[in-house]
Amino acid sequence: MADDADAGRHEEQAEARDDGFGRGAREGVGAGCDEAEREGEGHADDRAGDRQGEGAGGGLSGELEGEKEGETSDHGAGTFLSGGRTRDGVGAGGRVSFRGAALSSASRGAAACQPRGARLASGSAANRTTALPAMPAPHLSALDHVVLTVASIDATCAFYSRALGLEVEVFHGADGARRHALRLPDQKINLHQAGAEFEPKAGRPTPGSGDLCLITEAPIEAWVEHLAAKGVPVLEGPAPRTGARGPILSIYLRDPDGNLIEIARYSEPSV
Repeated sequence: MADDADAGRHEEQAEARDDGFGRGAREGVGAGCDEAEREGEGHADDRAGDRQGEGAGGGLSGELEGEKEGETSDHGAGTFLSGGRTRDGVGAGGRVSFRGAALSSASRGAAACQPRGARLASGSAANRTTALPAMPAPHLSALDHVVLTVASIDATCAFYSRALGLEVEVFHGADGARRHALRLPDQKINLHQAGAEFEPKAGRPTPGSGDLCLITEAPIEAWVEHLAAKGVPVLEGPAPRTGARGPILSIYLRDPDGNLIEIARYSEPSV
C-alpha cells in the first residue's frame, strides 16, 4: 500500500511538473501568440512520446529484482532511479529534457511574438546589402575627327592639300565603301558627298555650314603670305582670340563650299 501511495504521489508530481513547464512556456512567449502556442503543442507531443519511451524503459528496469531503492542508472540524456522508483526517476531525467524544450520553445515563441514592425525591421536589417560606391562619371579626352558635307569631294581635297598642306587619305569604311579624309597629325576631317552621305549622318548635312579652327606652330604672318601666293583671300586677321588652352592669334578664310576656316597660333608664353 505504501508503495502504491508513493507511486501515485510521484505520478502527481510528474504531471504537475509537466503542466508547470507547459504553462511556463506559454506564459514566457506572451499571451495571444499563435505561433508560440503551436510550437508549445508540438513540444508537448514530443514530451508525451518521450514519456512513453521512458516508461517502457522503466518497465524493463522494474523487472530487475534485487536492486536497492535509490540505486542509479543512466538512461538517455538524464539519470533516473531504478527499482520501484523508475517512473519517478524517468520523470527526473525527463525534467531536464522538458525544461530545455520549454526554454527553447519560449525563446522561439518570444521571437515570433515580436511586433510585426520589429520583425520586418529585423529581417530588413539582415537582408540589407551594402550600397556600392557610385561609379565615377566617364569623361572625354580628345577630338578624333569631324565630318564635312561637301558639294565636291575632288574640289575639297584639291583645296585643302594645295592651300593648307593637308594630306588626303583614301580608306575603306567598315561597310567596304571607298571614303576620303583630310589628315592632321592626331585628327582627321572626314568628307561626305552631299546627297550621298554615309549613315549615320547629321540631321541637316549641308555644304558650307562648317566652322573649324586649325592650330599651327608657324607664325601667322607666314600664313598670310602663303595664302596670298595661293590666291586665297584672308577674310579677317590677324586678330587675338581665345583657344581651348589660352590666347591665340587667328586669321580667317573660306573653303570652296563656304565653310569658315580659322588658322590660329598660340601666343608665346610671356617671360
